[in-house]
Amino acid sequence: MEQPKVFIYIPDYWESEKRALDRLVAVLPQVTNENEFSFKGVGYLSHRHCIEAQSGRRKHEVLWEVRALLGSRSQIPFVVFLDLSRPGTEILKEIKRIRRWFRLAIFILYCSDDEFQRCLSELPEDWRIRLSRFFRLTKTTTTKLRLRLRELLNAAGSTAIDKVKNVRFFSAFIR
Repeated sequence: MEQPKVFIYIPDYWESEKRALDRLVAVLPQVTNENEFSFKGVGYLSHRHCIEAQSGRRKHEVLWEVRALLGSRSQIPFVVFLDLSRPGTEILKEIKRIRRWFRLAIFILYCSDDEFQRCLSELPEDWRIRLSRFFRLTKTTTTKLRLRLRELLNAAGSTAIDKVKNVRFFSAFIR
């Protein structure tokens, strides 16, 4: 049986902030499975580009599928990485912006322990509680990053798939 597709999204950031994500972007293709497709920014989706991946993947077909699903506002399993090196208020704006496109997205916070604590201190209490429940990937060496990233993609991908399945199940009773 074919595994459901999981789409991994890394939002576009200004050039100074992209450096923090370079290691993550470099490691991601090394750990993704055949059913996982990763994208840097909505611009990449609209221009049919995804992060380089293993050969044999039909990336252009997957990209067209994602674009069609986005256009129809269908619910698809998305895992989104957020870099917490930015101010907390910007993180909240980014989450709200992403939720407009990917309503059921599962977030993974990419940050150091200091960045996580700083971000929490800048947010209202309700958001501190919410962010403390998000998946978190600590910035670390490349070897440790590979192992932890694979673990998190398994957990977040499964959560995203379950979330989409449950929405479809419950929406059948609403109609």
